[in-house]
Amino acid sequence: MGLFGLFKKKSDETKVGNVEDFISLTRVYFQSVIATNLGITNIRFLPDVANFKRLFKIPTQGGKLGLAEKSASRKMLMQDYGLNENFFKEIDSSVKRNCRTQNDIQSYLFMYQGFSNDLMMLMGNLMQWKFRMPSIRMSDNDIPCPAKQGAAGASGRPSEADLRADEPTTGQRRAVDVA
Repeated sequence: MGLFGLFKKKSDETKVGNVEDFISLTRVYFQSVIATNLGITNIRFLPDVANFKRLFKIPTQGGKLGLAEKSASRKMLMQDYGLNENFFKEIDSSVKRNCRTQNDIQSYLFMYQGFSNDLMMLMGNLMQWKFRMPSIRMSDNDIPCPAKQGAAGASGRPSEADLRADEPTTGQRRAVDVA
């Protein structure tokens, strides 16, 4: 083995099935179903399908955008995550019900994004998993810092002792400056 054998990566096990892959594959499936149902031919309108098509070199089937991508993403989701046909039937019927025109697509994908974020947060809380989801950049005001918060402490809430110190004792009145 030698010295260089210690620095070699062990690539016998390939990890398949993280959260980001699942979300991107479901987005590809959603967008492919939308493209086939509405007859969308412009690939720029479906960015996740375009990336998927370029990454896996999927040829266009029958001159229609979305057919090959739909079957490829479906196959990957079934193999990697063990999903059954009911999952895909629900998505197909939901898209068919809610996306009748191209104007409906943006609001539908926005609802899907909110649903998937809520679902991942719920699963993470219930199973006590730590999912790494992309988040919006936090400003300095959002970061809890004991030095910046003063009496509030790291939790952001003042302690009961701090609240009692601000209250006047019985018989005393607070002086109020009127300008």
